[in-house]
Amino acid sequence: MIDVPYRDVRTPLPHSNRPVSEARSSRIAQFVIPSSIRSATEHTLRHLVVVLLLAAVVHSTLVAHAESGSPAIETKLPPLVSEMRDRLLAAVAAGHIEDLREPLEWNEMPFMFRDASDGDSSADPIAYWKSTSADGSGKDILADIGRMLALPPAKLAIGRDAENNAVYVWPYLSERPLDRLSAAEEKDLLSLMPATAAESLRASKKWSWWRLVIGADGTWHALKRAGAP
Repeated sequence: MIDVPYRDVRTPLPHSNRPVSEARSSRIAQFVIPSSIRSATEHTLRHLVVVLLLAAVVHSTLVAHAESGSPAIETKLPPLVSEMRDRLLAAVAAGHIEDLREPLEWNEMPFMFRDASDGDSSADPIAYWKSTSADGSGKDILADIGRMLALPPAKLAIGRDAENNAVYVWPYLSERPLDRLSAAEEKDLLSLMPATAAESLRASKKWSWWRLVIGADGTWHALKRAGAP
């Protein structure tokens, strides 16, 4: 065993006239965080910021766009976003909601499909969609996805991350002031739902239908009905 000389940690280092606090600060300042740990920490923090901002988008807690201006409608999608959209549309065309599982599994972050307060938010999204669908197989939800993706999305900025600085939200109408829709926007709304449901949305001035969110990096982040159980 190696004997380590005892020194009272309350005393400054030998040959140093600096106070203890300065000596400790100097030693701390000289500590270098390994690049691998620093990179992992920055990656985790970026993911946390994205999760929080996405939650704000999906749960409609952002500042009202009526005050700051509605976000831009994006007619030309980035290649990765377009690729994910095509994959979702392929599942819609096939009529099998299980075909959505592969795009779901590409997401490293929790997929948003229901409120955490409504139960186990880690449950299988596909099983949940089947259980809440009209026919028990999810075909009506696939049809809703197809109608949403036939319209352009709204583009929302969510930060300065070079790889994921925006999200694309379908339908774009979910980010518009519902009581001030143009004639063309009202037509688009009626392509999504029956007239009675569209009128109810306009009267409430609050979006309470589906939102589908894809990140700028092509990650599918959310498919959630506002106020869904």
